[in-house]
Amino acid sequence: MTELLNLNTANSAELTTLPGVGPAIAERIVAARPFTDTSELQAIEGIGAALFARLTSLVDVGGDVSAPEADSLEEAPTTLEELPAAPTQTDSLEDEPEIPLDGFASEEAAPIPPAPVGKIKPGVTRGQTLMISLISSFVAFILAVALMLGVLVGLNGGLRFVSPTELAQIERQVDGMQAQLDIMTQDMDGLRARINNLEDIGQQVAQLSEDVAVVRDQTEILSGDVEALQADTAQFQNFFEGLRDLMNTLFGADAP
Repeated sequence: MTELLNLNTANSAELTTLPGVGPAIAERIVAARPFTDTSELQAIEGIGAALFARLTSLVDVGGDVSAPEADSLEEAPTTLEELPAAPTQTDSLEDEPEIPLDGFASEEAAPIPPAPVGKIKPGVTRGQTLMISLISSFVAFILAVALMLGVLVGLNGGLRFVSPTELAQIERQVDGMQAQLDIMTQDMDGLRARINNLEDIGQQVAQLSEDVAVVRDQTEILSGDVEALQADTAQFQNFFEGLRDLMNTLFGADAP
């Protein structure tokens, strides 16, 4: 059976041997000590449900969950008892409590409390990150405005405010240009209408050309018909002249 890793005694290098635990998470685990239960790992930033499920079978908290600082403080009175007691200044002060010269209570009278068990999350908080982003954006905006003003100063040779008279003159020029633009727009609309009319006329001319071609074809057909009629008329005329000659021969020249 693999030996479980004690969260309260393992160093950062040993913690990084756990699957999914990097140097940053290892430092957070060390800072959050002591642990009373492995479930407290879920409160550490960077340890989600999946990583916690993998670590539960590999770590434990051990039997001693007291902070290392508290252990060292508990051993301190033992070492102080071995030192010789400091002599008192007068007998009259024996009944009074001993007050050290530095104004603070002795370690036996008021021991230093152990480190709090609360979880300490190192790093920058979300609010601090947002504040840094806002400050950076404001500084970038100020720098952009200053750069733009510097470019304008370089191009114009300095900053100069426009007087009301010059502003009114500029406004009149703008109004004049706007009026000219309106006139040009109207002229363009008129030209567009004329072009549309010309296109319609062109379509009508093309239609007339087609009609003229049809009339020409019909005229040619009629001309052929007229020529055929003329040929028939000539044949009838020859027939009548021959019939007249025959009648003159039969009935004589005196016949009416």
